[in-house]
Amino acid sequence: MSSRNSFSTRSSLTSGGQSYDYFSLTALTKAFPSVERLPFSLKILLENLLRREDEAFVKADDVRALAGWNPAAKKPTTATTAPPSQYGISPPLMARIAVPPPITPIMM
Repeated sequence: MSSRNSFSTRSSLTSGGQSYDYFSLTALTKAFPSVERLPFSLKILLENLLRREDEAFVKADDVRALAGWNPAAKKPTTATTAPPSQYGISPPLMARIAVPPPITPIMM
């Protein structure tokens, strides 16, 4: 699957004589410094969005929305995502997810 790479995050890694492409969240922090503070689970989703950005299912706005996630926001952030294909799930299976603001515990 090819990505548009709108945020210039595609990098290469060579190991064992083979070259592998990956999408660097470190590179994305140049445009979105708050990415460093995202929960690990959201970083996984964000990397998935970068790999699958095609402007058909996953749009650059989806990446922007999740990269700029504000935990203090009252309204949930939505983004398109798909399960990783290494788990044998077809890439066309896409879903809109809502990332809610964190739950504030109520002290009684």
